[in-house]
Amino acid sequence: MFEVIVSVVSTGRVERRVFETREEANRYADRQLARSAGRRRGTARRLRVEVQPWRPPVVRPMPRPAAEPAAAVA
Repeated sequence: MFEVIVSVVSTGRVERRVFETREEANRYADRQLARSAGRRRGTARRLRVEVQPWRPPVVRPMPRPAAEPAAAVA
């Protein structure tokens, strides 16, 4: 699986999409670049597109809180 990361440098907006094959990811990345190039001059320079192998996020269980000491009986 491959992930396409599209970042708009001027606004900081990030869009991520996951695809089954590299070919699908490359086609999507090419469409994004072509679409942005047609809008205004210089827009393509403000857009960053990356294709990377996708790894699922690592989710670790939350640590259990330490048991509180028993209240002292007076």
